[in-house]
Amino acid sequence: MSHSKCSRNRAQLPSVPFNQFQHSSAFRFPSEPRNLFTKYKEASYYYGGQLHDSISDSIGLKSPGNKLSHDRSCSNKRDFLGSDLYQGWEDFLPLSPEILDSSRGCYQWINKWENDNHTSYSQRSPFVVISPRHYLVELTMQLFQQSKYSILCTHLGDGKIVLSQVENDKKSHQHTSRNTTMTKKILHSGYALEDLLTRGPRVEDDPFFAIIEAELDANISLVLRCELDSYNELTETFTELKCYAPLNMHNAYHREKLLKTWIQLAISPRCDLLIGVRNTHMGLLQDLQYFTNKELYRKINDRNLPKSPKRFNYNADLAVQWCQHCIRSICKLVGENVDRSSPQCFKLTIDESHKIQLEKLKHVPAHVELPIR
Repeated sequence: MSHSKCSRNRAQLPSVPFNQFQHSSAFRFPSEPRNLFTKYKEASYYYGGQLHDSISDSIGLKSPGNKLSHDRSCSNKRDFLGSDLYQGWEDFLPLSPEILDSSRGCYQWINKWENDNHTSYSQRSPFVVISPRHYLVELTMQLFQQSKYSILCTHLGDGKIVLSQVENDKKSHQHTSRNTTMTKKILHSGYALEDLLTRGPRVEDDPFFAIIEAELDANISLVLRCELDSYNELTETFTELKCYAPLNMHNAYHREKLLKTWIQLAISPRCDLLIGVRNTHMGLLQDLQYFTNKELYRKINDRNLPKSPKRFNYNADLAVQWCQHCIRSICKLVGENVDRSSPQCFKLTIDESHKIQLEKLKHVPAHVELPIR
């Protein structure tokens, strides 16, 4: 097949062009964050391979770190400062993609709901999007990047669509897990911070997840699996734990990193942020910085920061609108192109111009995790 014919076929793929994305100005900075969902509910918690009604004790924030939510004085940091977050990095192994990318907890919740209610979960809305949280985060961040991103969308029947990784992305993840010493140290520091600040003990390869039910509008519901790092009993909120080098809000990379973190919080609204600031060279914890969801929003959505029009000013308000646009585009494109019995798999791609297009696959790839009945 000639190159011109290949290009013509690709151009004919079902798509949503970027000019259909209706959004506010990138130079508008509302003081209050826009809600991503119209409804939101923590339906269950998932750890140890099972659903639970209660939060795991192991993720509780230690005292006095839990007091930082209302008293950010040095007295509540002193016990932790100077800790070596690089210690033990040589033996560190990140969680496998099979654990991080699984929708098993979502499937278990849907099965439980259907057994309890004696009806199909699909009666909630015409479309139900099922996904680990990080796929929505990655889709959202594509607005602020100029690279191609792909994800698999598998129609399970009755409007249920599960998001999962493209196989090549999995191979890329395995390759990057064998990279430089400094990268391994940085990855390890995040887990070391969790161990330092939470009660534990953590079970290896068994992170804590919340299963949430959300509603975008009357036509689209979501069941999401959100990995959560810690829980603050004083505020009765979850706390996302991040380990960063000292941040500079005039640095585009740092602004992008904090925006991505805020999107994680926006998808999990009952969640704040605690940043462990490490010395890059030595890996020593030099500060703890606590932000509520709104405080972080206002830090990144600041009109006094340098303008970056090619990156939509890293505008959090636009990020929410783009995330909603991506979810609606997935449902529209998949819904219009299902033509055989389920499951049926599609590859969704956002290109460098932010056009969203859909490619129908001949079969469901073997690595796509499907619900077990």
